[in-house]
Amino acid sequence: MPSYYAAIRALIVEHQLSPDRFWFTGPVPTAELAAYYRHAHAYVSLSEHEGFCVPVIEAMAMDVPVLAYAAAAVPETLAGAGVAFAPKDLEFAAELLGAMIYDESFRDRLVAGGRARAREFERERVTQRAKDALSAAGI
Repeated sequence: MPSYYAAIRALIVEHQLSPDRFWFTGPVPTAELAAYYRHAHAYVSLSEHEGFCVPVIEAMAMDVPVLAYAAAAVPETLAGAGVAFAPKDLEFAAELLGAMIYDESFRDRLVAGGRARAREFERERVTQRAKDALSAAGI
């Protein structure tokens, strides 16, 4: 969204941040997506309109700790395996992000929890749950 992109770029200038520290990739081909996760220190979602939020599960499956605004279905998707926060206090979020990156024991707990949560969405498990639900519904 051009207006959103312009607003973010304006904030970078306003706060005198180094523009080379920010990457705006746009859509990322699937073949490259894993590389982004492999090099990430954390996955941050500040969206207020998420449904299930597949990137949260993708990040956890790649051992990337998740920090997300607790909107819509995100808390249920995380199920305690990442850090969900509300209200939308960005200073607090920045403190949480710093802890997630630099507090090794906290990070290790988040990575382990994320890995376990991501396993719940492996194809075989999801397929079996769908079959069980259809069977229970008489389908």
